[in-house]
Amino acid sequence: MDLFTHEMRLRADPSRVVVRPFHIAWGGQGNPPSRTERLIGEVLQMSDADTREQLEVVLKDFEARHWQTRRVFMTRYDQLEDMLGLNGAEIGDERRQLIGAYFCHEYSYAAAALMNPSAVPHFDQSGMPTGSMRILMSMRAVGEGHISSVAFREGIITDDRELKLAPEPPFATATDLVGGSENEMPVGPVTVFRHRDSTLSGTVIFPITQAQSKGLEDLRIVRFRHDDGTYEWIGTYTAYNGAQIQSELMRTRDFRAFDLVPMTGGAARNKGMAQPSYIAPPPAA
Repeated sequence: MDLFTHEMRLRADPSRVVVRPFHIAWGGQGNPPSRTERLIGEVLQMSDADTREQLEVVLKDFEARHWQTRRVFMTRYDQLEDMLGLNGAEIGDERRQLIGAYFCHEYSYAAAALMNPSAVPHFDQSGMPTGSMRILMSMRAVGEGHISSVAFREGIITDDRELKLAPEPPFATATDLVGGSENEMPVGPVTVFRHRDSTLSGTVIFPITQAQSKGLEDLRIVRFRHDDGTYEWIGTYTAYNGAQIQSELMRTRDFRAFDLVPMTGGAARNKGMAQPSYIAPPPAA
């Protein structure tokens, strides 16, 4: 096997930020009505003029840095509506956006470091000339508070051994859990979803469960061929909660839905399942 060293360097970038869900409940709700319900109640009591003014302040600050901010706020509101039984038909668009904004927060996900890449063949090889391959790279992004997440980049390895990464989109989005509870941090296996309008290069997987609360570290991803000829992308990573670590498995067939599954057994202790991955050779023409 021939090895080639490339001069490309990927570095930390504090300007890369996302808007992600903020779960007040996970910090403690207290006695009913919950803090979530009280905050929503305050917004519902605002006049239309105050609602519009507050939303304009939020959008003025956020829209210059974030992609489809209004849609992100509306998506967050929809989650709260389903969980709390709100009647969206009686709540105007601006008020729903403001409620969604109160339950989002901004996070610089690669402020401290960008490291430990892992690369596999991309799921879409259409249009690739012979000898070239489209690849998908995962990286450990370390952000504010030294919390680690999983970031992705797409690129191409050419037939003359050049590595070219696709440009990062100007805005990044976070995967999110569909359903669940606002009152408790999830435990055990979860499935998170990429935003329907976000590219993979602009997608970040953040800690979502109690075991992952302080970081998703060092994903090693491989392309796995099943007996029926279909492919699945599988990777091990370390979940860290500030005191303990746990080996977990990421699984996806389409890079739209990602299963994050805790692992058990002797080999899963500590970082025992963290193995380096490689790029398999392209299929024969």
